[in-house]
Amino acid sequence: MSSDRALRETWHRRGRTPSIAIAAFAIFLGAIGGAQSYAASPATPLELTPQRASERVYFFRGESGLAAASNRGYIANAGFVVTGDGVVVFDALGSPVLGDAMIRAIRRVTQQPIRRLILSHYHADHFYGAQSFKAIGAEIWAGERGKAYLESDLALQRLQERRHDLAPDVDARTRLVPADRWLTFPGEQPIRFAMGATHFRIVDVGGAHSPEDLMLFVEEDRVLFAGDLFFTGRIPYVGNADSRAWLVALDRMAPLHPKVVLPGHGDLSTDPEKDVALTRDYLAYLRATMGTAARDLSDFDEAYRNTDWSRFASYPLFEQANRLNAYGTYLLMQGEALGSTGKATAAGAASLSPDYEREARWAREIEPSVVVGEAVYLATPSQPRVLAIHTEAAKPKGGVIVLHGLGVHPDWGLIGGMRTGLADAGFSTLSVQMPVLAADAPREAYSAIFPQAAERIAVAITWFKRRGVQRIAIVAHSLGAAMSNAYLGSASAEKIDAWVVIGMGVGFDADPRQPVLDVQAQSDFPQVREAAVSRASRPPRDSCSRPVVIADADHYMENRQKELVAAIVPFLDQAFAGRCL
Repeated sequence: MSSDRALRETWHRRGRTPSIAIAAFAIFLGAIGGAQSYAASPATPLELTPQRASERVYFFRGESGLAAASNRGYIANAGFVVTGDGVVVFDALGSPVLGDAMIRAIRRVTQQPIRRLILSHYHADHFYGAQSFKAIGAEIWAGERGKAYLESDLALQRLQERRHDLAPDVDARTRLVPADRWLTFPGEQPIRFAMGATHFRIVDVGGAHSPEDLMLFVEEDRVLFAGDLFFTGRIPYVGNADSRAWLVALDRMAPLHPKVVLPGHGDLSTDPEKDVALTRDYLAYLRATMGTAARDLSDFDEAYRNTDWSRFASYPLFEQANRLNAYGTYLLMQGEALGSTGKATAAGAASLSPDYEREARWAREIEPSVVVGEAVYLATPSQPRVLAIHTEAAKPKGGVIVLHGLGVHPDWGLIGGMRTGLADAGFSTLSVQMPVLAADAPREAYSAIFPQAAERIAVAITWFKRRGVQRIAIVAHSLGAAMSNAYLGSASAEKIDAWVVIGMGVGFDADPRQPVLDVQAQSDFPQVREAAVSRASRPPRDSCSRPVVIADADHYMENRQKELVAAIVPFLDQAFAGRCL
């Protein structure tokens, strides 16, 4: 019997459907792995020590493990923000005892009153401590869709299980506490509020991990509390979560530009762009591979064996989580595949078309937050309103078109650093929103929208020329580099004066007609390193073109932006001066 049939029959014998069983298991996000042990007697009050994440923000880091008496249910993370007029708390951990311990720990840090508790979602490991905060007068905020969970049989069943597993920390006195304010988000806009001189944004990302998911962004510290949508340096537990909604939720993180992300489980992230990219790529790959298997009516065991998992196999928790994630996604994709052939064909066609609504959502979120430079809009044959960010140099030597990578935007971390850094060095920049597919589209599908990318590059070149800019270069990262490669390899491409490719994972489409600076990171992806070797076999025939390796860097150049700009500037100076013979 195949394992998927065996799992189905086992779950049915226990009176569960497969989706409910996987949903129950998904509550254990981040659950496997060694960590410290809190083996104190259940009668002993807990003492928690918060880690400092930034000037105002503190972080309680739970154990890795299933909720049990040995760890007293301390398996999730929570945190708090100290303002000049009170404390904002994010999540309340998994028991009233843990909630009490949080309050004592907060009071050791500050005497400011605890005014507000914001719940990321209504899973037991994140909110059972809420009654402790309610008892001291804190106002509780949560997503409105959490009401349905509190009224469900599942909520009562989970409470009974925890009263058994975590007694006496969770007992007959433990209550499921509703919010004082149920939050709604008209037009998907974040809710903004201030406490003291500290400003916050609550972002609705419901429908991915749970229906009521929320994130909290601390603007001054650029710290994001991400709940259970984010995992640091490891693959996530997915179960039967809605991975399409999860990918859309990850999109909501990008315009915030967080410096630090505090996940619902595991260590904090100081490299959020890299960690988001890993989660996004993994979810998209699950959907692409298991979606094909589901549409072809393939047996799950066979599909799993035939899938190349090597790209993710070295990450922590792969062995423990990947098969469950794949099976949950297989069932999800079976459900999505239901319906008429016409609907399926339409959905397939849509998945290979630019997602203009995704672009528009980013534009609405990014434009008000642009501090350096100004938002402008370009018109192409396919799209009359394409966001770009123009940053004028004080004494311009020329213009640089900056192109971003997969599924991000023209002010995303590395790109934002390059567009402003190059402007400081004397090059006016135009960072262009490249076309994107739906959030769940795999990387391989992007070749279908290279023609739309070419339109945007051509229009950006014309935009500079109409403003009298005589020297023009393209600086492009990752997928943006591949898009520029396709454009410049075509016979109709406009002439430019220099081309910088960063982390490009393909060979040249045609012999370059301009000097090329070929940049890769010391720890870049294998595909990038292999493609760089291929390009080196047919180098441009000029004195400027050369390869450059940025030391101690990965593909996303985290914390190496200054070094990257420093490598690009002399090349552009030489090319713009016409010294590339």
